[in-house]
Amino acid sequence: MNDAGSRAEVVIRPSADAWASLSDEGPGRADAPTKRKFREELGLAADRPIIMSGHQCAFWHPGILAKWMATTASAAAHGWEPAWVWVDHDDNDPLALAYPRVDDRGSPAIGTWRCGASMRGVALRSRPAVDVRGAGPQDAHPAVGGAWAERVLNLLRENRDAESLAVQTAKAVERGLGERKGSMRSFAASRLAGTSLFAEVVERMAREPERVWREYNRAVAASPRARMRALRSEGSRFELPLWRTGWGQERRGVWSDEVSEVRLTDLAPRALLMTGMLRFAGCDIFVHGLGGAAYDEAGETWLASWAGWRVSPKVVVSATLRLGLGPAGEGELGRLAERVSAAHRALHDPGMVGDASAAEVKQEALKAIARSARSSEDRRAAFRAMHAALADYRTRHGEHLRLFEQQAADARLDMAAARVALVRTWPWLMYPQCAIDDLSREIGAAWGGLG
Repeated sequence: MNDAGSRAEVVIRPSADAWASLSDEGPGRADAPTKRKFREELGLAADRPIIMSGHQCAFWHPGILAKWMATTASAAAHGWEPAWVWVDHDDNDPLALAYPRVDDRGSPAIGTWRCGASMRGVALRSRPAVDVRGAGPQDAHPAVGGAWAERVLNLLRENRDAESLAVQTAKAVERGLGERKGSMRSFAASRLAGTSLFAEVVERMAREPERVWREYNRAVAASPRARMRALRSEGSRFELPLWRTGWGQERRGVWSDEVSEVRLTDLAPRALLMTGMLRFAGCDIFVHGLGGAAYDEAGETWLASWAGWRVSPKVVVSATLRLGLGPAGEGELGRLAERVSAAHRALHDPGMVGDASAAEVKQEALKAIARSARSSEDRRAAFRAMHAALADYRTRHGEHLRLFEQQAADARLDMAAARVALVRTWPWLMYPQCAIDDLSREIGAAWGGLG
């Protein structure tokens, strides 16, 4: 048990001892010259196996940190090259961080601390670095305090001269990792646009846009767990799985009638194409989280049917770590929900307060309603009689019912607090160091190390 209040729940699928046997070659995989060129263009090792993972440029939660830890731990155990892709063409907002706060009633709640201006819809690689000022939130929950926010500010300030917000955030995170950075070799997803493989893919898309669109949408429809949006079409023009970005401009989709006019360096692959290229030629094993593993099923299907690609194996790593803000079990939420529903039932069920006579009157009225023909006068009379009996019951037992409602009101407040306690996506810098150390040791132990 650590100061965060709970041990991490770690997911590693398949088990760590099976990873070494996953990588294979064969029909559909990139040939040796293609792999070597692609990896050299990305600045990756071309002479040994690569295990890769990645995420958006943001201050991740422990579940993402677990991917980094597992990638470096497995690489060290097997002599692989660990690599991390920073998805810098995403338009996520790394300057808005959720944190637990204390509301006016003294209960835990979720707040959002913004340490820089928003540029909604603009890819992080197209945004300037920020010179953050000010201080952290003043209403943070005592369990986390404010040191984490000061650390975020300092990490961003140290990298305020970076060429973009994406680079600033990535450098800040890696700096925050300290020794945990290990031997990880990281690169920006924007470098994909400079590879020969990406040029070939874009050229092929321009030649057969309808087939790209059709096979992509079939794959997405066949993988509902992926929750991916289908590509659109307008007459003879088709949306492609690409983004177009420009400095200070909102990123937008790319259509078949414009793709040939856009510079490759302004294009970026969407999720299925990005991980597909990396798994086809960039790595020998790819480490996904739970969500990524779900959406990439569609990517595997699409790239096999459209491009004839067979991509490298994927593995799944994730972790759930709570901050210890209170009872955090789903069972606790269930008990509180039962108290809320009991107040509603008590209004309609005299048996809830022990009034057997009133309960019997209601049951007889329900039987009369069931025996009566729909829309008949007898049915309407039975309804009126039942509601009159319930009104009388509520008048006689008003004090009991007010007690039920007060218990429900208290339960609603406790449910809000319990939901805050269940959150697993706080930035990892917010957690006690001992909790992160425990997580590292647990993941490292899967490969026989200490993390």
